[in-house]
Amino acid sequence: MQELMDFALIKLAEAVVFADEHFSAVVAFCVMFFTAYQAYITRAHNIISVRPAITINLHTCSGTENNKYYLELYLRNSGLGPAKITSFNFYYRGKIVE
Repeated sequence: MQELMDFALIKLAEAVVFADEHFSAVVAFCVMFFTAYQAYITRAHNIISVRPAITINLHTCSGTENNKYYLELYLRNSGLGPAKITSFNFYYRGKIVE
């Protein structure tokens, strides 16, 4: 039993010496890893924050001029990036309204 305790103490002492000798390398590796991770997170955040965000508001008016109903559609770009609308269609009962 004493031999096992001596062996464990020797291995523990070797591990402490190894950690002491290579402490700066371990710290440098950790710093390098966290710096790369932070750069990745920052890049992902920058890509997401420049996207367009289109907000749609509908407003209806009824009973005005000649008892007609009106529908107003407001589009607003609430994001930081440019919003590009290539086309849009209005449908009423499955048919396109001109």
